[in-house]
Amino acid sequence: MRTVLVCVRTPLAAQNVAAAAARLGLAAAVRTAVSDPEAMLRLTERPADVVLADTALTRPDSVGFTRRVLARSPGAAILLLGAEDPGVAAATIAAGARGLIQGGDHDLVSVVAKAILLLGAAGRASRGGGPEQQ
Repeated sequence: MRTVLVCVRTPLAAQNVAAAAARLGLAAAVRTAVSDPEAMLRLTERPADVVLADTALTRPDSVGFTRRVLARSPGAAILLLGAEDPGVAAATIAAGARGLIQGGDHDLVSVVAKAILLLGAAGRASRGGGPEQQ
């Protein structure tokens, strides 16, 4: 199992993620953060292979967030989820995020499927098919 940092809006959401990880026996691999500074602290303590972040947490500088994550965890697959201006989304992907899944899709299965596809496309970016805005 890869190491994962999940950046969410609220302590309750962080508790829910941590509880799910514990139930699955993955507590050592999954960490949470509820603010940008906390996310950077977690990454300084131990880099992550995957960073899942709510765009509400990365604002007002999603591009800067992406760059700071990559400075602490080079090679991390960063996936942002939530509403974002198309220009900012494109700039965030250009800065190194694997992708950004917009908040307009209310079909949970579609959102999860897009996330899995983007995270599974690790080698594609180096073969010419880069990350995408969903």
